[in-house]
Amino acid sequence: MMECNENEHVIDWKVERFSFCPQTTGEKFSTGQFTSQKLGNTAWQVHLYPRGTEDANYISCFLERKDDGNVGPRDISVKVEFSLVTSEGLLCKETVKSEEYCFSKGTTFGFKHFMKRDDVFGNQAIYLLKDMLTLRCRMRKCAPQIRQSYVKVRTIVDAHIPVILIPLKMFDKGPRKVIFPVSTKAEKDILLLTVWVEKDKVLEDPKQSKGKKADNTSDSTVHIDFTKKRPISPLYVSCHVKVVNNENDLPLEHSAMHMYGESPKETWNFPRFLKTSNLPEDMVQSNSLILQFNINVCDENFQTYLEDLTPATFTNIWNHRTLKYDFIKLLKSGLYSDAKLKIRDEFFPVHRSILGIRSPVFKKLFEEHASVEGTSDGKHQEFVLELTDVDGDTLKRMLDYFYSDELDVEDCASCLSLYASAHRYDFPPLKLECFDFLSVHMSVKEAFTALPLAKELDDRDLKLLASNVIADNHEYALLTDEWMQFAETEHELMIHILQHIRLNKKENPI
Repeated sequence: MMECNENEHVIDWKVERFSFCPQTTGEKFSTGQFTSQKLGNTAWQVHLYPRGTEDANYISCFLERKDDGNVGPRDISVKVEFSLVTSEGLLCKETVKSEEYCFSKGTTFGFKHFMKRDDVFGNQAIYLLKDMLTLRCRMRKCAPQIRQSYVKVRTIVDAHIPVILIPLKMFDKGPRKVIFPVSTKAEKDILLLTVWVEKDKVLEDPKQSKGKKADNTSDSTVHIDFTKKRPISPLYVSCHVKVVNNENDLPLEHSAMHMYGESPKETWNFPRFLKTSNLPEDMVQSNSLILQFNINVCDENFQTYLEDLTPATFTNIWNHRTLKYDFIKLLKSGLYSDAKLKIRDEFFPVHRSILGIRSPVFKKLFEEHASVEGTSDGKHQEFVLELTDVDGDTLKRMLDYFYSDELDVEDCASCLSLYASAHRYDFPPLKLECFDFLSVHMSVKEAFTALPLAKELDDRDLKLLASNVIADNHEYALLTDEWMQFAETEHELMIHILQHIRLNKKENPI
C-alpha cells in the first residue's frame, strides 16, 4: 500500500508468514520498483533482510534509488524513516529509525541493525500478530540548505514592491487565504500572491474509529502560491521568504526561483518549508504568523548582482497588539506580579487577580493564605503559595492557558496531567480542550494510564473515553503487557473493561 502528500511517500509493506522466511544472512527480498512523481519522478525499491546483512540477530532494511536513465534529478535529498506498524494500523514509535541521505542514481541507504529478531518475535502480539510483519517506509523530500547571503536581482521589469509583510492567522477552523496583488512599474497585478495555513493530509487509515491515535492530524503546513496574471513569456520570479518574530529576528527563511512558461495563467507552488509543529513559541503571537517577502520579477534579459537588502521602513505589525498578546508578555516578564507559586525549588510569578477570577480553587487558596499571613506579626511578607499536587511543567502549561486561552500540549501524557490539574483547580474551559485532544490522540497504552486517573478524579467522561478506546481495539489490547499489568493492579477496572467490551459487541455486532 502506498500513500503520498505534497513531498512525501509512505509505503506499508505487509509480509505474511514472516517467521517462515528462508533467507539466510546477507539474503534479501524486495518490493517491486515504484516511481514517485512527488520526488522528481524518481524510481525506488525497498529491500528487507530477515536475518540481517552481516548479523543474523538483526533485521535489516534499505531503500534503493534505481538507475532510471535520464529521468529525475541527478541527486535528491530524502529523509528515510523505517518503522513497524501494528495490525491495527498504529505506528510502533519505539521502532522508528530515520536519517537524511543524498540519493544519486543506483545508491542504497538504510539500517543494518533496524530491529533485533528477539525483540520482534518476543512481542508477537504487537509486531507479528497472525505472523504478519508490516514494515513502513516513509520518504520525505528535504529542502536544500540556504546559505546566509542575500542576492537582489537587477531587472528590466523592476519590482514595484520589493518587501511585503503579511500577517497570517494560524489556527482558524478552516483555511483563511491572504491574497496580495504584486505589481511592477511596467505592469499592474502581474502576479497574485496567495498565502494560507492548511492541515496536512492524514496518512493513517481513514477508517480508524474515534479514539485511535492519529499522529499527523495536528500538524499544518504554510502554503505560498504565485499565480501569473499577465501573458508575459518567459517570466522569472525569485522570492525570499522570512518568518518574523516579535523581536524582529529572522531565523526561518527559504529562497526559490521559478520560470513561467507560455500558459496565460500558471501557478507556482513555493516550496512548503514551514510546518506549524516546527515553529518556536515566539514565532506565533496572538494566533498570527508574520511572513516577510522579498520578491523580484524579471524578463528574459535580467542580470544578477550582489546588493545590500536592508528592508524598507514598515510599521511593525507587532505594535498592533491584542489583549491576549499583552497578557502573555505579562506572564513571561512577571511584571507587577503579586504572588509566587512554589513547586519544590521552582517559583512561578503570577497575578492573583487573574488566577483568582479564572479559578475558584485558586481564589480560595489565595484568600486562605492571606488570612493566615494576616494573623502573623503584621509585617509585610512575600506572598508564596506552595503547591504539591502539580508538577512544574504542567503548572507552566496551565498558566499559559490561564493567560492566553491557548492549549500547549505535546502528547497524551502531558495532556492527561494538564486535564487532571484543570479538574482539581475547577477550570472547565481547559478541561474541555484537553478532553478534545485526548479524544483524537489517545492510544490503547495511554487508555490504560487514563483509567486509574479517571477513577481517582471520579470522572465519568474520561473513564468512558478510555474504555471506548480499549473496547474498539480489544483484539489487540487484551494481548498487550499493559493489559496484564493493568489486570493485576486494577481488578475493579479490569472487570469494568471486560463488561464494557461485551456491551460494545452487543451494540455493534459484526
